[in-house]
Order: sequence, then structure tokens, then C-alpha cells
Amino acid sequence: MKYAPFAREMLPQAAKNSTAHVAARQGLDVDSAHLIAGFSGSRPIKPPLPVSSCARSVNVKRCNMALKHSALFVDVDTQFDFMDPQGALYVPRAEEILPNLQRLFAAATEDRIPIISTADCHTPNDPEFTHFPPHCVRGTPGQQRLPQTLLASRAVLEPHERVDDLAGLLDRHRQVIIHKQTIDVWTSAGARQLLEEIRADAWYVFGVATDYCVKSAALGLAKAGQPTYVVIDAVRPITPEGDRQAIAEMKAAGVRLVTTEQVIGSLRAAVSTRK
Repeated sequence: MKYAPFAREMLPQAAKNSTAHVAARQGLDVDSAHLIAGFSGSRPIKPPLPVSSCARSVNVKRCNMALKHSALFVDVDTQFDFMDPQGALYVPRAEEILPNLQRLFAAATEDRIPIISTADCHTPNDPEFTHFPPHCVRGTPGQQRLPQTLLASRAVLEPHERVDDLAGLLDRHRQVIIHKQTIDVWTSAGARQLLEEIRADAWYVFGVATDYCVKSAALGLAKAGQPTYVVIDAVRPITPEGDRQAIAEMKAAGVRLVTTEQVIGSLRAAVSTRK
């Protein structure tokens, strides 16, 4: 199977993030989309994205017996089989979020924000294939991540793998990729260890698909008491109805919706505060 190269010159124009576009994608009226985008009428509302007192001079410090970051990114399943129109389980219009994914990764690199990336990694006869077409089989081109969502320094954890020093791993490699065999990343040992040992003032979740793995990742964080934000213009659903249901479920669990612009603005403000 051939996959589009996703070269820079082939990327679509900047992702549309106007209120009307958000409303159309989410199946919501424009007033509801204003709230999702963080606006009330024409006046911008600053989303409550706190910066810990633990992170005034550096991005991360030990607080309350756990390593605490000012922010962490959770990049969900940005793999060829989901993101490429020729992928085995293509998420409709997923390629449209590529510009915002690039902006988020660039911001993470600039501000040394650790990135936790999840990745489907199935066996050829995986039980999940009774519900979904075969996809992201280990070693196939479709299982690979997009180059735009890979950092030069990265580590990979297999589904049952834990590490002795997760904090040190995050410090040495700013991207940790957690392989998973189910929709729920929190069934992976490394992901569970992450919830046990790492804290952050804000966890920003983005990727695909909103109504499956993104929702599962966000709900797991919220259940663990972590301040969780879904970057609404950097996710895509499989179906509009699934999208609406997922958003309602996440909001009911306390997950907040923000835009890429708001995330980057919050990071810039945090940097200014520390100076």
C-alpha cells in the first residue's frame, strides 16, 4: 500500500479554525462553537490554564513526591493508517490537522514540553480486528508515525513495559512513545506508570480519533484527577455523531476544550512569568 509522503510542500493550508468551521465540524450552532473556542460573544476568554508555582524557573521540579511539569502533551495515534487517506483505518479529514500538529510539536520543542505519544501496535491476528479492519500491524508502513509527529530524541515503551526511572526517561528523551494494543492507552503498563509518577498543571490531548482513542486518553487523565484539555482544532473524529457524544462525555468528566492558539498562548505566558 502506498502512502502520501506528507512533505511540507504538500501540507494543506493552515487548518481552518474559525467559529463557523468549528460549529460545522462539531454539528453545533455558532453560539456553542464560540464557547468551545473559548469566546463569549466577541470578547476572548482566557482559559484557566494554571502554571504551577513548582515551575517558576525551570519547566519541571519535584513536587508532592511526584515529578510535576507545567504542561505535558499527549499526542494520540498520529500514524499513517489513521492519518493518511490511503491508510487502512483512515479518519476522515485527519490530514487537515497536520498544520496544527506541527505548531504544537514546534511549541513543545521550543519550550521543552514533554510529549507522550500513543501508538497502536497490533499483531496480525489481533482480537481488535473482529471490530475494526486490520490496521497498524507491527512493522508495517501503516503502523509508523508521521514524520511531523516525531522528535529526533525519543524512546519507545512496549505495551507491558515499565521503566525504573520514567522521570529521567522523559528528561533525556522529550518524546516517549507508548505502544498499545487496545483503544484505551491506560491498559499499557507504561501509561499506568505515567499516571502514578508524573503530574502536570495541564495535560493537552490531541490526535485521532476523537470518538475513540482521544476520548479514552482524556477520560483516563480526568479520572486520575489530572487537569485535562483537548485541543479541539487538532483532533478529528470518525463520525460526526461519535464526535458530539465524545465531546459531551469529556466535558461532563471535567475535560476542557481549547484551541491550538490558546495552548501556544498559554505556553508563551508561562515563559514570560518565569522570566
